[in-house]
Amino acid sequence: MDGNASASGGGGIYIDLESSVIADRIELGGNTASSGGAISVAGGLEILDSDIYANSAASRGGGVYVDHSGADINFSAVDFSGNAPGDVYSADIAAASGWGLGATFTCDASGCY
Repeated sequence: MDGNASASGGGGIYIDLESSVIADRIELGGNTASSGGAISVAGGLEILDSDIYANSAASRGGGVYVDHSGADINFSAVDFSGNAPGDVYSADIAAASGWGLGATFTCDASGCY
């Protein structure tokens, strides 16, 4: 998904509190939104073997904006690059950049690791 825009959250993908998404081998680039340039998530999200690059947000989470402290987030072998401001934003981790190539991490109510 490339070049999409949203006036609110999730330029490429928006996942509400009641929803969950599993995505494998996707590319999200050049998307824009007020928060979560590529993705805004409040529910569940698992992304595998994918690229999230060159997305932008007016406020937080150029790549991914985690909009709820109870969101269940898993990334495995995801390449983050050139997202502004930052690759991932969550109130639990504040702004994070440099997840880099092949990032693998999990976010839950206790934070991201």
